Amino acid sequence: MENRIVAHLPQAAGHQVSELAGSALPEALRAGFSAARADSVLAPAAVILLGAVASLFFQPANAPTRR
Repeated sequence: MENRIVAHLPQAAGHQVSELAGSALPEALRAGFSAARADSVLAPAAVILLGAVASLFFQPANAPTRR
């Protein structure tokens, strides 16, 4: 997530997340921080979804059907 924060908020480069913790974000930085936070939450969900779709293609073509 730290990489996404730096990508959306270049002025945060060089700071540790623990240094920024506990302080309120200025209004100008809130949109960038929200975008970085959304990226860090949605990326793992997208990977899981792609993995689930890919796993559907691993079913053998001549698999016996269950009754």
